[in-house]
Amino acid sequence: MNKKGSMELSVNSIVILVIAIVMLGLILGFVKSKFSDVGKGLDSKEPDAPQPSASEPLTLSRTELLVSPGDTGALKIRIFNPSVSPTVGTYPNITCTAMSNVLYTARDLKAATEGNYIVSFAIPSSKAKSSYLCQVNASNIGEVNPVDFVVKVQ
Repeated sequence: MNKKGSMELSVNSIVILVIAIVMLGLILGFVKSKFSDVGKGLDSKEPDAPQPSASEPLTLSRTELLVSPGDTGALKIRIFNPSVSPTVGTYPNITCTAMSNVLYTARDLKAATEGNYIVSFAIPSSKAKSSYLCQVNASNIGEVNPVDFVVKVQ
């Protein structure tokens, strides 16, 4: 029996395992820092939406968005649940011919509470330079008047 050979195999396995764990940690740290940088960029440029109320349950950070074809943007929206019962899966429902790839996260809202949403979107590079009238409504809230906003593609 060659015990020295088995010992070398064991040491080699440990060294390879340590190197693999270090590389995995470096890769995960790099990916995490890149994704946090992207989120900060979208969030910091966009002002906060005004406080919603029972009389105005849907508020937007801006009513006019200036974007270029092929660019992405963000819009902050606050939705207030004026009912006495909680809602499930509430989200801002955007109707806009200028936007594509509209992304948001649905949330459950307790009675008489608000939810904050950051909606990201893209403007297709083929979109003509013009002003587009868009609407946002709150899903699962009941009778909420939609809010109009303008997307100016420049």
